[in-house]
Amino acid sequence: MVRLGIPVKKSMGNAVIRNRIKRLHRESIRCCAVNYTGGFDAVILPFKDARIGSFQEINKWIQNFFLFLKSRGFLSLKKF
Repeated sequence: MVRLGIPVKKSMGNAVIRNRIKRLHRESIRCCAVNYTGGFDAVILPFKDARIGSFQEINKWIQNFFLFLKSRGFLSLKKF
């Protein structure tokens, strides 16, 4: 099980923008996490550029994050 914290500062924008950033990060993690087993807690601090980032850019960053965790032994691939 993956538990996340995605704090977004007020300096990133108004509530609509901050919630959009959180939604994009959550959805990207949900899409990537189904391929892995193991659980962890994480706090993801979005970049300032996340305000204008697309889902594809954020998803690419999250995929690299999961590959990093896999290389360190925190996660393993699911066997179907």
